[in-house]
Amino acid sequence: MEYYEIDHFVSKQDSLIVLGDQSFKEPLGDTIPIIPKDTLDDVLSNCVFLMLNEKKEVSAAFIPKKLIERKAMCAFYEIFYEKEEDDKKHMILHEIAHYVLRHTTEGLSDEDFHNRKLDKEANALVDKWNNDYEKHFKAKEEERIKPWKGGD
Repeated sequence: MEYYEIDHFVSKQDSLIVLGDQSFKEPLGDTIPIIPKDTLDDVLSNCVFLMLNEKKEVSAAFIPKKLIERKAMCAFYEIFYEKEEDDKKHMILHEIAHYVLRHTTEGLSDEDFHNRKLDKEANALVDKWNNDYEKHFKAKEEERIKPWKGGD
């Protein structure tokens, strides 16, 4: 699998479409490189990220494009910033996983936000992304530290 380098999004955060609080680009850019490159290209072409400044009981939501026309939206609330780093990363990846899995809802009711089957599917994809990236990263590290066997 092919991945973007982490610094690609740290240094080129302008390529991320974030509405609302622009400081959300940093945790977003630090997290998304664990998604395989081809999948991430699709996400970046078809999703918008929204950071709202209101605190709600729901800390994040995936809003399918059929509800807003054109692009899907992953929306987060300021409560996101109160979470631990691992929880923040999981939250970002979880909402993106809903897009990748083509989950749709009929509206924005609490029932739609708390669909356990869809959440289990999204969490399984997040786990896969994390595991695959960890394997990729370890293989890259092993390749980097492999002893040189040259002939000079």
